[in-house]
Amino acid sequence: MPKVFISYRHLEPDASCAQQLSTFLEQNGYQVFIDQRILVGQKWVEEIARHLRTSQHFIVLLSADSIRSDMLRQEVADAHVLSCDGSIRVYPVRLAYEEPLPYDLGSYLNPLQYVLWKRDDPWTPVCGRLLDALRSQTPVDVVLDVDSDDSRDVDGLALEMRRSGAPLPAADPRLDTGAVQMDSPFYVQRAHDDEVKRLVPSPGTTVLIKGPRQVGKTSLLTRSKGAAERNGHQTIYVDFQLIDTAHLDSLKSFALYLAHRIARSLRTSLTPAEVWDDYLGAPESLTDFIERAVLVGRAPVTVCFDEADRIFDYAYRNAFFAMVRAWHNRRASVPAWERFGLVIAHSTEPALFIDDLNQSPFNVGQVFRLSDFQDDEVAWLDRQHGSPIGSAAGLQDLRALVGGHPYLIRQTLYVLATRSVNSLGDLIASATDDGGPFGDHLRRHLFGLTKRPQAAAALAAVVHGQPCPNETDFQRLKAAGLVEGASRTEARVRCGLYQRYFARHL
Repeated sequence: MPKVFISYRHLEPDASCAQQLSTFLEQNGYQVFIDQRILVGQKWVEEIARHLRTSQHFIVLLSADSIRSDMLRQEVADAHVLSCDGSIRVYPVRLAYEEPLPYDLGSYLNPLQYVLWKRDDPWTPVCGRLLDALRSQTPVDVVLDVDSDDSRDVDGLALEMRRSGAPLPAADPRLDTGAVQMDSPFYVQRAHDDEVKRLVPSPGTTVLIKGPRQVGKTSLLTRSKGAAERNGHQTIYVDFQLIDTAHLDSLKSFALYLAHRIARSLRTSLTPAEVWDDYLGAPESLTDFIERAVLVGRAPVTVCFDEADRIFDYAYRNAFFAMVRAWHNRRASVPAWERFGLVIAHSTEPALFIDDLNQSPFNVGQVFRLSDFQDDEVAWLDRQHGSPIGSAAGLQDLRALVGGHPYLIRQTLYVLATRSVNSLGDLIASATDDGGPFGDHLRRHLFGLTKRPQAAAALAAVVHGQPCPNETDFQRLKAAGLVEGASRTEARVRCGLYQRYFARHL
């Protein structure tokens, strides 16, 4: 019996639509998994991963609320990986949502056809259309043509973020570049911002932005990109997390991907095929392509690499980062490379993964380390949201729960300002519930830890007051934003929310 995995958020109308769709498909001969059916006592994270791996079809319900779900976004990313080898088919369904998708979801789902349900329409015809698609192994009908590059669509997403203050798990680089400015009233200007935006437009600059997950690296990186564009630079933005694993199999396949990505972004007159020479190898071929196809014009070029630490897991990491270091050094001998700027955002400590730091780009240029929000920044954000907390005592209670975690503070203030939760006291009481305001965020972290049992065991040790067992796991947990501390022996859980949640689940 074919199996369908339905990904959705536990809010209305999403949950009701998921339940009705599940019942409909089961009545028509399909086995369906929705996470309401995990039995008490089962390890739900492992169950979700197992059901995803054993499904042939993946239906994701996209709404204004679900696109902000950490867990849904992780499930979509995992389904995309499975779809690349043909083991699962993905079917997007939009629930009364016609705006552009966030950058990461859009990269996976925009190429796919989808079905749209409008709020006043019956739900049954959508179920029928999906059933036809599952039976025929063809995509669902196109109801709306969304071009993710259309500036009006991007303006719509930017306007929604400005109006609501809803934090997305990751910044969208489309929102702050070129003619589209985010100008969010909820963006916290930190000490590094002005310096980074001053340096990036300068000729031949290498800037490194370092910090744990969801601390604001991508937000600063995209603002750097916007500053470069406003100063006449051509720019290329590459998020390493969104690159298909097929392109990461070898240094050659990855370098070719970058060459094609650059050629498409800048519409170069030369193609990678016209420059590539397998005898010289991938690093020289990509370097020659940049020199001959990109740096021939008068305009400077700034390349932005986001989530660069993804490459640390691959055997060719030393060769790749040696090539990037060579680009930095090439400015001294080849004048054209003085017009080449580089901005790299990453989390993990490179010294653990790159054998020869003399060939690493992580010990050159200007390094900016982003940290959590300070008390005055949290108080400012509270005022920007209409002071839903207001008192100094309340702000201290918030700090005790989430520390200075930028995303969690934004999420707290958003749900309080929109009255999704009645009071800070109610929020603190339900903070670790799966259906609470942080449920999706916490579930996503726990889901990720199941893929790294050693890291999960290391976090469990820290949760129970022990040192982190080894340096590699300490750096991984620190990069994920789960622990903090100067060394593994001083490791501590990043905030009270994580301490409470992982004490129960690990």
